[in-house]
Amino acid sequence: MQYQPKPLDAADVARALLDPSAPVTDPAVQLLQVAMSGFGYNFYDARNVARANDQLVRGRANDVLGGAAASLGKLEKAYKAHAFPEATREQPFPPADVMRTIRAIDGLRKRIEALASSIVAAETPATDTIWFRFRDERTLLTALVAYDLELSSGTDRVAQAAAAIAPAACGEDSLGPLEIEIDTLERAFAKRRDLLRGGTLPGSGGALAPH
Repeated sequence: MQYQPKPLDAADVARALLDPSAPVTDPAVQLLQVAMSGFGYNFYDARNVARANDQLVRGRANDVLGGAAASLGKLEKAYKAHAFPEATREQPFPPADVMRTIRAIDGLRKRIEALASSIVAAETPATDTIWFRFRDERTLLTALVAYDLELSSGTDRVAQAAAAIAPAACGEDSLGPLEIEIDTLERAFAKRRDLLRGGTLPGSGGALAPH
């Protein structure tokens, strides 16, 4: 008797697509289940959704900080052109206070660039089963996403503070608000890093509590 494949049950197919961890008995559905799970990776599992969200949020934070660093680069040039239009025989170099401000702008720009690189390259929990035995990955990833969303909010504030500095009014005092936002963002990122090393979950105040 020639083998006739049994039509796939729509409910089984839907269950296999939406939840590859659900048990099925039909070999064809089982094969589909394996295929849709990337031969071992469940794209629909909440833990993997959390991991993907974590990467997306950190990627956005990196882009925003890159824009903030670019703003400071433009600010440095504009401030130098405003405060020291051209060298003269009597004044071949910018005054000391102008140089201090230029160095301060450059220092903040470098801190932002370093922070952006650290955020986008930040580690996430391992995916091996041995690691799962010691940590609740889903809970931890959810906490990481909460931290990353706060990091995203913090990067927006850094970008806004950088864009708000006018070249004509630029000075060490005017850079203070931006430095505060960078300090806050660095502390928040440090808490995220500590969480992966066994730290506690975010409290109700969050990693970026108002300051």
